[in-house]
Amino acid sequence: MIWIYLGIFIVLMAAPFLLSWYYTGKKKRTILALSDDSSDIPFHNSSRHMTNSENVIKMERLDAPAESVYEEPLFIEGNASFGKNAKLSAAHAKTLTLSEQGYVTSFLNADEYLSVGEGCILMGSTECHGNMDIANGVSFYDLFARKIRFSGGPYEAGSDSEERKDLIVGAKEYVMGDISTENDIELDNDTVVFGNVISQKSIKIGSGCHIKGNVFAQECIEIHENVTIGSEKQVKSVVAGDSLLLFGPSTVYGRVRAIRGGRVTEQQTTME
Repeated sequence: MIWIYLGIFIVLMAAPFLLSWYYTGKKKRTILALSDDSSDIPFHNSSRHMTNSENVIKMERLDAPAESVYEEPLFIEGNASFGKNAKLSAAHAKTLTLSEQGYVTSFLNADEYLSVGEGCILMGSTECHGNMDIANGVSFYDLFARKIRFSGGPYEAGSDSEERKDLIVGAKEYVMGDISTENDIELDNDTVVFGNVISQKSIKIGSGCHIKGNVFAQECIEIHENVTIGSEKQVKSVVAGDSLLLFGPSTVYGRVRAIRGGRVTEQQTTME
């Protein structure tokens, strides 16, 4: 009888660890499970319940001055702008501009365009169904948009064309989260990414970059010299749905897979 009770005790003690192992492994296995349909990459839609909430401040448009403070969530049907040093919990708008040194504790969500000025701090998710401009010195955890431009100029409506839908990160930038888009991604030289880099098309990684997460492209991946992906304590994956080219010396801690073959070369050829 004592062995039965001992067996039950061991099962009960081990159950939390087994469940934790199962769900952690499941999460890791689904990181690269992207389909060919870019619509499967969901927006967080943090604002989807705002219209029915009683504590939400609703307005048609907003032009908030500098030093503004909004402790309640904001739902703006039209355009919204916040002056320097504004502090807010959450906001949704058609277009949204947060000037320099702004502070957001929860989330920002825009339908068409979102701009974040220099030195802003974004504690939650920042999402836009259109384009997003992120200035120098911005600290963030989660960015998601059709197109994200780091340290870019102001957006001009109608300036984009079908040939210009890439996500380009400037040289020596520090990205404190994931980079994910349905279009091409280009990381300029010496960029450091503390999350995953995921594209529904192709990825180009410039010289001297360091990516702490996984790299996944539905099409091609091009890795230039002196690139480091992962670390000895963080084993990661590089997966190309098409081909993979490596120019010069680079280091990947983990798995490298190219569905249509990979190649290490010194010749600066272009992916096809």
